[in-house]
Amino acid sequence: MNIVDAPNTEDYAIDKLVQWGYKVSVVNDVADFFDEIIWIAEKDKKKYSATDPLRLLGLVTIIREYGEKWDQIDVADSFSVNPTPGDLDTLELIWGKMVGPDCIEEEDSFQ
Repeated sequence: MNIVDAPNTEDYAIDKLVQWGYKVSVVNDVADFFDEIIWIAEKDKKKYSATDPLRLLGLVTIIREYGEKWDQIDVADSFSVNPTPGDLDTLELIWGKMVGPDCIEEEDSFQ
C-alpha cells in the first residue's frame, strides 16, 4: 500500500484533528502577496497554523509527541535516506511519488 500527499488525504488530516478535539478553520490571508490560505487548529486557548491540513496535522503531532517545549528537545538533525525496496531498481522522489529516472525530463536551456 502507498499513500501520497494529495488533496484526497487532506480530509483525513482534518478528521484526525477534529477527533483530537481541535477546532479547525481556514483563513485567507489577503495581506500576503501570494494570497495564501492558512489552516488553523485551536484547542485549550492554543493556536497552530500551517499552509495545508497535512502540515497542520504534522505540527499538532509534534506538540502531542514532544510537548509544548518541543524545540528544546534534542533530535537528530541529519538523516540517511535509503530507497524502499520495491519493483523499481532506481528511484527518484518527485512530488511525493516514486518514479524511475527515465521518467524525468530535463528542461532545455534558452539560447
